Amino acid sequence: MHCVKLIHWKSEEIDERTTILEAAGYDVDSNLPGGSQFFRQLGENPPSAIVIDLSRLPSQGRDFALQIRKRKTSRHIPLVFVGGAPQKVDPIKQLIPDASYTSWEEIDTGGSNKRHDLENELDRAGCQPGNLNLIVLTHGDFDHTGNAAYLRKKFGTKIAMHSADSGMAEQGDMFWNRNKPNFLIKLMT
Repeated sequence: MHCVKLIHWKSEEIDERTTILEAAGYDVDSNLPGGSQFFRQLGENPPSAIVIDLSRLPSQGRDFALQIRKRKTSRHIPLVFVGGAPQKVDPIKQLIPDASYTSWEEIDTGGSNKRHDLENELDRAGCQPGNLNLIVLTHGDFDHTGNAAYLRKKFGTKIAMHSADSGMAEQGDMFWNRNKPNFLIKLMT
């Protein structure tokens, strides 16, 4: 199981946010960073990703992320920004375009904790192994790819998506690789 570091500036909401990430299948470290040793420790024992909540103090989240990107020992760690007002988040997207951006409401829609609901809806629509022929994923955000590997295996479904994101669907792992996307489409069989 992958461990993610959750950065959230409102202690009353940390438990709720942690629960959402755990329900999506991740171990969560939600201890707030303290002092300069935090970045050294981050480089020595990096998490699979750093999830930064922008719903409170987005400028602090931005500055924190910039410090992570500045350091050679931590710049490789994937950043996931969650929440925040669009007028505050848009400038951060310009500064840190390689990060992922989502909302708390969307973070677990493709996760294994939603698999039962997804299967019920597919069953209601008449989908059975062998007749769900193709799933087209428009982008590789984990809230879209979370169940792709499972569906491919269970239903024999082909999945079309950007080749740079294919590991997420093949392995069911949002942190499999963070290569820059190319514009080739990969059809998994």
